[in-house]
Amino acid sequence: EMGRSFEFEHYKNLYEFWREKVTEQLNSELKSKDLILNLASSEYSKVLDKKKLNAPVIDFDFYEMKDGKLKTIVVYTKHARGLVVRFCAENQAKTLNDVKAFNLEGYRIDEELSTTTKLVFIRLLQRKNISAQSQLLKAENKKNIRNELPYPKMDQARRFKSKPHFIWWKIVAVD
Repeated sequence: EMGRSFEFEHYKNLYEFWREKVTEQLNSELKSKDLILNLASSEYSKVLDKKKLNAPVIDFDFYEMKDGKLKTIVVYTKHARGLVVRFCAENQAKTLNDVKAFNLEGYRIDEELSTTTKLVFIRLLQRKNISAQSQLLKAENKKNIRNELPYPKMDQARRFKSKPHFIWWKIVAVD
């Protein structure tokens, strides 16, 4: 959808329309020594002009170890990005080392595959034989968690439907 062609003033697509606006807004919120954790999907992270950002950007890769091979499974990757946001919020992450401690749902940092600009997390993918009762409990827990989170009402969510959805987490450096 972001790459969809359209004509609006001098813009050819939504990337061009949003790039400068989003990059400037993010820069206006940054302080010295801040980091940007890019937890947006690859589609939406293309909106940022990384060369014009006033802070280093840390990207993320999430892999599942299955049958001795690393695999990217899109649905798990999306879920893992959200888990990192939750982990950082709940643990009040202030440094990159705090972020590297992310360990929810079996994910662990792989220091060998990680670089200064990309953190790589891996987890073992195990097939489990889940009973009907445990599936119901899992669904009930998920429902309870959703009810506790401050989601907007449906009519409020529709108002923002046309705006791009991004997930970036800013790490504020502590001296």
